[in-house]
Amino acid sequence: MFFLIRKYLATMSIHCPFDDGKCQGQFVCQKKSTKTSVETDVWFIGCNRWWDKSKKGSHYFEKLKNDIDPILLGKLFNGDETVSNK
Repeated sequence: MFFLIRKYLATMSIHCPFDDGKCQGQFVCQKKSTKTSVETDVWFIGCNRWWDKSKKGSHYFEKLKNDIDPILLGKLFNGDETVSNK
Protein backbone atom coordinates (compact mmCIF):
# COMPACT_ATOMS: atom_id res chain seq x y z
CA MET A 1 0.00 0.00 0.00
CA PHE A 2 2.97 2.30 0.68
CA PHE A 3 4.09 2.28 -2.98
CA LEU A 4 0.53 2.94 -4.11
CA ILE A 5 0.13 6.02 -1.93
CA ARG A 6 3.60 7.25 -2.84
CA LYS A 7 2.79 6.94 -6.56
CA TYR A 8 -0.53 8.75 -6.06
CA LEU A 9 1.05 11.64 -4.15
CA ALA A 10 3.92 11.94 -6.63
CA THR A 11 1.52 12.07 -9.57
CA MET A 12 -0.75 14.62 -7.90
CA SER A 13 2.23 16.93 -7.33
CA ILE A 14 2.76 17.41 -11.09
CA HIS A 15 0.66 18.74 -13.95
CA CYS A 16 -0.02 17.39 -17.41
CA PRO A 17 2.62 18.97 -19.71
CA PHE A 18 0.13 19.58 -22.55
CA ASP A 19 -0.08 23.22 -23.69
CA ASP A 20 2.91 24.25 -21.55
CA GLY A 21 1.29 22.84 -18.40
CA LYS A 22 -2.02 24.67 -18.88
CA CYS A 23 -3.97 21.46 -19.46
CA GLN A 24 -7.11 21.30 -17.33
CA GLY A 25 -7.27 17.49 -17.39
CA GLN A 26 -7.29 15.16 -14.40
CA PHE A 27 -5.19 12.05 -13.92
CA VAL A 28 -6.84 8.67 -14.44
CA CYS A 29 -5.68 5.08 -14.15
CA GLN A 30 -6.81 2.96 -17.10
CA LYS A 31 -6.10 -0.28 -18.89
CA LYS A 32 -4.52 0.09 -22.30
CA SER A 33 -6.48 -1.76 -24.92
CA THR A 34 -4.54 -4.16 -27.10
CA LYS A 35 -5.34 -5.82 -30.38
CA THR A 36 -4.18 -9.27 -29.28
CA SER A 37 -5.43 -11.38 -26.40
CA VAL A 38 -2.03 -12.94 -25.66
CA GLU A 39 -0.61 -9.78 -24.09
CA THR A 40 -0.97 -9.18 -20.38
CA ASP A 41 -2.93 -6.19 -19.18
CA VAL A 42 -1.03 -2.92 -19.43
CA TRP A 43 -2.21 -0.23 -17.02
CA PHE A 44 -1.20 3.41 -17.16
CA ILE A 45 -1.69 6.79 -15.55
CA GLY A 46 -2.75 9.36 -18.07
CA CYS A 47 -4.56 12.62 -18.57
CA ASN A 48 -8.31 12.34 -19.12
CA ARG A 49 -8.11 15.01 -21.84
CA TRP A 50 -5.83 12.88 -24.05
CA TRP A 51 -8.27 13.23 -26.95
CA ASP A 52 -7.17 16.88 -27.49
CA LYS A 53 -4.64 16.26 -30.25
CA SER A 54 -3.94 19.89 -31.18
CA LYS A 55 -0.30 20.75 -31.77
CA LYS A 56 0.33 21.97 -28.25
CA GLY A 57 2.38 18.98 -27.08
CA SER A 58 1.70 15.61 -25.49
CA HIS A 59 -0.52 14.74 -22.57
CA TYR A 60 0.81 12.91 -19.51
CA PHE A 61 1.24 9.15 -19.92
CA GLU A 62 3.09 6.73 -17.66
CA LYS A 63 2.96 2.94 -17.73
CA LEU A 64 2.33 1.46 -14.29
CA LYS A 65 4.84 -0.93 -12.80
CA ASN A 66 3.63 -4.35 -11.68
CA ASP A 67 3.97 -3.51 -7.97
CA ILE A 68 1.14 -0.92 -8.14
CA ASP A 69 -2.48 -2.07 -7.88
CA PRO A 70 -4.24 -0.20 -10.72
CA ILE A 71 -7.72 -0.68 -9.25
CA LEU A 72 -6.79 0.90 -5.92
CA LEU A 73 -4.86 3.69 -7.63
CA GLY A 74 -7.87 4.42 -9.83
CA LYS A 75 -10.04 4.65 -6.73
CA LEU A 76 -7.65 7.20 -5.25
CA PHE A 77 -7.77 9.31 -8.42
CA ASN A 78 -11.58 9.10 -8.40
CA GLY A 79 -11.80 10.10 -4.73
CA ASP A 80 -13.43 6.80 -3.79
CA GLU A 81 -13.69 6.54 -0.02
CA THR A 82 -13.63 2.72 -0.04
CA VAL A 83 -9.93 2.34 -0.79
CA SER A 84 -8.59 -0.66 1.14
CA ASN A 85 -5.89 -3.22 0.56
CA LYS A 86 -7.87 -5.99 2.30
